[in-house]
Amino acid sequence: MLRHVRALAQPRFVGTAGELKAQNYIRSVLQHEGCFVMDQPFTSSYFPLDVFPRLLTAAVIIALVIGFFALPVLPAVAVETSILALLLLLAGTRWSALAERMYGFRKFGTLRSKNLIAAHPVHDNRLNIVFTAHYDSKSQNYSGSLRFAMFGAMAILSALSAVATLAAVIFPVPQVALLIVIAPACLLFVLVGANTTNNASPGAYDNASGVSVLLELAHAYAGERPNANLIFVATGAEEAGLCGAVALMHNEGFLEQYPPDRTIMINLDGIGSSGPIRITDRYGIPPVKTGPQVAQLCRSVAERFGLDIKNNWLPTGAAMDHVPFAAHGYQSVTLSTAGWDAAFRAMHTKRDTIEKLDVTSLEYCFAICQELVDSIPYMEWPDD
Repeated sequence: MLRHVRALAQPRFVGTAGELKAQNYIRSVLQHEGCFVMDQPFTSSYFPLDVFPRLLTAAVIIALVIGFFALPVLPAVAVETSILALLLLLAGTRWSALAERMYGFRKFGTLRSKNLIAAHPVHDNRLNIVFTAHYDSKSQNYSGSLRFAMFGAMAILSALSAVATLAAVIFPVPQVALLIVIAPACLLFVLVGANTTNNASPGAYDNASGVSVLLELAHAYAGERPNANLIFVATGAEEAGLCGAVALMHNEGFLEQYPPDRTIMINLDGIGSSGPIRITDRYGIPPVKTGPQVAQLCRSVAERFGLDIKNNWLPTGAAMDHVPFAAHGYQSVTLSTAGWDAAFRAMHTKRDTIEKLDVTSLEYCFAICQELVDSIPYMEWPDD
């Protein structure tokens, strides 16, 4: 697995030479393992990456500012706009048909990438297990860990702004006191809106690590006949807004061959931190569950191995490739490792190198995936 990480860990944002090199490497490895590899080229919009987040942050800032200045003269408007700011932020954490339509807004720039879809010879089994891992990388002004913290603070401050505005209407609170929460909230929204994407991260942790586990799983089952059909998908342009996952989700051939009622999606993203193993099975505010049965099975496997495992929730500010599939009825989760160590803190920076990876976490996640292949065919599925 480390050999794969070394081959992939170089800047490889969508549309760059590094991305093409990564595609060629992944394809050659999968073909060497006897997989039939199908390229799924796709085009998408930069709107989800560059435009929509800035429009959303601008709308929240405007609502907060209007609420502050309307308080002395139009208290009802002040309360309504402060609540609107919070609702806008919460709406940005959901996945919907409207969110998927954004990928067709080509006036804001078009990106081109491809998914690499590999399968061993398909057997007549009822169940499909699809492993996914995105192969692109990106760098930003702020590390991924810092950005998560910023989004969390933004959500908290937006909620406090709504509560403080309502309290100022009911009780004799000086208007200027609201600046204690509104000013830092607006500042954080401005800073996040000014964040830019570049191509300086080697992306060892995010996500050469996940691809390495996926490739080694393909190797492990090259000569096997497991009790489920195994499909391995290296997705492109995840760092541009889950573009590859959305393209795969809308591929008629994929949907026909791997329908939600007999397909499990396991995404591998961010493996190599020395922190706990994390099963991301919820996203948004309030949380939406993406795969409770398969998440519980992951916990059971890890606990049987004596490993520290935690269920993970993505409240706001980030998404993973399993989310679009969950929104369309698939049992889907993301398997990661994350703690406040060097690997996690280096995410989305040029410091995300192979030297920071915890080797044992790769081994643990690989072993968990193998156990899942053995166990998922016997998993209890939801009644619906």
